[in-house]
Amino acid sequence: MVESAPAALNERDVHRIVADTLGIEVRSWRALAEGAFGLVYEVMLDRPPGTVVLKMQRFPGFGEIERRRLEILRRYAPVPVPEVYGLAAATDGTP
Repeated sequence: MVESAPAALNERDVHRIVADTLGIEVRSWRALAEGAFGLVYEVMLDRPPGTVVLKMQRFPGFGEIERRRLEILRRYAPVPVPEVYGLAAATDGTP
């Protein structure tokens, strides 16, 4: 997840965020949704985990809150719950 002010990511941003977080090359990506809390992208990778979701939060701190909630859900939910691979704050070079 990336925490920043809302702005669409470009190809360079997506590649940099995924490389910095997972060390994996991006095969392709696409915007999935834009909502009240942020933007969501589907990113296809050249090796496992294969496909990931990149979320960009509109409000500082929301990414960390969501990460903690998903960890709690994963412990108790009888269904699969997404895992957060990384969390980063916006920088001058990346929204």
